[in-house]
Amino acid sequence: MIFTISFTISLLSLTLKIYTDINILTQEFQHFIYLKLAAIPFDLFTMFPLEQNQLMAFIKRKLNIEVSIHVDNHRLSIDELTDSERKQLEKIRNEKKKLDWLKARKSLKNVLNSLGLSQDTSNIIFPSSRFSLSHSGGYAVAIGIQENCLIMDDPIKGIGIDLELSRTPKRGIEKYFLSPKEIDWLNSGDIDSQAKNRVRLWTVKEAVYKACPKNSQTRLTLFETNNPQEKEGFVNLNSGERINYLSIELQSFNYDEKVAEKPVVNLSEKKEFSFLSVAILGSYKTKP
Repeated sequence: MIFTISFTISLLSLTLKIYTDINILTQEFQHFIYLKLAAIPFDLFTMFPLEQNQLMAFIKRKLNIEVSIHVDNHRLSIDELTDSERKQLEKIRNEKKKLDWLKARKSLKNVLNSLGLSQDTSNIIFPSSRFSLSHSGGYAVAIGIQENCLIMDDPIKGIGIDLELSRTPKRGIEKYFLSPKEIDWLNSGDIDSQAKNRVRLWTVKEAVYKACPKNSQTRLTLFETNNPQEKEGFVNLNSGERINYLSIELQSFNYDEKVAEKPVVNLSEKKEFSFLSVAILGSYKTKP
């Protein structure tokens, strides 16, 4: 009897030690992976759904800001909504817009939860200095600025995100969102590059527009990029402020959520393109 008790205690002690060692190793491994993720180049962001930790690390490295981001293709159930959120949903008449709203709020609630904030989204007004949403192809993405970002002399005034999946905008539509200078550059390329850049610049302009707190008083064509051929750049506002942006090409993704076994499609072969763009208005650094 005494031997059995002693053996059991020894076994429990060994189990606890193994668990503790594994936990420490796991934390160290996670930290190692996070540091490695921060150095990932553009070329690895070619699959969708995106690995969100990779994306957050990449945005931190490129835009010098820590964010929480969530991509999802599932919607909230009515039971998951607060009373205020239900009232907002009831005002939407179009069924597709209701579905997009529910998916976007699911992503937003995940972001709020990761930031340790209330998951009631009804109090967030867009454009927001801290949050942004987008949806496309049955997916919704939400982004939020981490609490540990330290506001510097020029405070954060806006953040924007835009997602476009498997898109081929019609030729000529660029006149609605590009400046004359940008259109001249776009038309200088071949047909395929024009199609790709049309999608990319659309996401850039949408993200920049969302990051601008007074976007109702302007239009997309006025947000002229410093160099339309670059995936990283900025837009100077009339106020003298600057919106920095980052665009990421998503070369392929499984777009059919109803058929899980459907093989991944190479969008470049279909002449369809996908991009995710993030834009930030303001100057800030993260705490050490």
